[in-house]
Amino acid sequence: MSRHEPTTRRWKNVDLRLERDPRRNLKLVLVLLAITAALAPLVTYVVQQNRYVKTRYEIQAAQNEFDRLVEEENRYLIEKAKMQNFQRVEKAAPRIGLRQTETDQVVWTRTGPEQKGEHVARADQ
Repeated sequence: MSRHEPTTRRWKNVDLRLERDPRRNLKLVLVLLAITAALAPLVTYVVQQNRYVKTRYEIQAAQNEFDRLVEEENRYLIEKAKMQNFQRVEKAAPRIGLRQTETDQVVWTRTGPEQKGEHVARADQ
């Protein structure tokens, strides 16, 4: 045969097409399900740990707030005790314009079911 002679071919050059195989899709689905089943405990663990850490941060923040409030309460109690000190009040009274009550400015009243008397300073004088 020479190179230029026409030959008859038994095949035809066409684009190859991949046939769809339903078994391949089934295998793919099964592999994806297996991977999902294998990763589910890991994902559950990570989510649980995330919630745990978040809760611990919230507990720590609440504990810090509680400690801060206890310290603030202690400061206020100390300040209250200083303010209720009678000698301190007597020293500070003249500076802010308060003066000692006179005997004629004190009125006795009876209050409550026991009818005990109390000293009450008049505000009108």
